[in-house]
Amino acid sequence: ADNVTTSVYASKDAGSTWAPLAGQPGQFFPHKCKLQPTEKALYFTYSDGIGPYDGTNGAVWRYALATSTWTNITPVSGSNLYFGFGGIGVDMLKPGYLVVAALNSWWPNAQIFRSNNSGATWSPIWAWSSYPSMNQYYGLSVSPKLSNACHLHLNHYPGVA
Repeated sequence: ADNVTTSVYASKDAGSTWAPLAGQPGQFFPHKCKLQPTEKALYFTYSDGIGPYDGTNGAVWRYALATSTWTNITPVSGSNLYFGFGGIGVDMLKPGYLVVAALNSWWPNAQIFRSNNSGATWSPIWAWSSYPSMNQYYGLSVSPKLSNACHLHLNHYPGVA
């Protein structure tokens, strides 16, 4: 596996043989992958570095298992993309809801992006209003459940896009 040709492999015979997934992005290293079983989709985060301090470009991709197609769903582009992507979370109770974390974007705060439509559109958790002031768009709460599962909630503040 490398960041030029293929990095994601699949087996159709319980691991006896492996082959690269066709059409996959070949510019970055994959960092994380999450399966959303209801959507029958894999979500990948990519960076041009392996970390922890060397990623300056990256992408987020969605792989549809039913059609074997890749879709670039990167939240930002152009001069707004100066980091890779590392962490990813998918909501198992609400298909299409996901969050991705920027890798190596730490000043003045880490950046997390949220989508509620499988990555078609994204919202950042903060943005500059007028330097050095920031608009904080989300609050964060973690609520443990009795089933030993924890659910992460990004709470949208009223009146904010």
